[in-house]
Amino acid sequence: MARVPKSSQIITANRLIDGRVVFYSAGAARWARDVQQAEVFADPTAAEAALKQAEQDVALRLVVDPYPIGVSVDEGLILPSLLRERIRAAGPTVAGAVVA
Repeated sequence: MARVPKSSQIITANRLIDGRVVFYSAGAARWARDVQQAEVFADPTAAEAALKQAEQDVALRLVVDPYPIGVSVDEGLILPSLLRERIRAAGPTVAGAVVA
């Protein structure tokens, strides 16, 4: 497996229909709820190209506010660099929150 540099990025957004946090994925669905399914971009140019594709999904009203976030990959697990993004990736922090 190729080593992923510390400066890697993923693209995140919110799904327009329900506000859920989603992550840009290489799969056919393009947006995944699980951060572990996110496509990791080691090259800033590739991340910028993915962000442009994500903007097309904004125009289609699938997602809102896509943006890149820094991540590290340790033993195959994607971990957002900032605490805020780790919380977003983990899901609701309120006890009893409804998760669809």
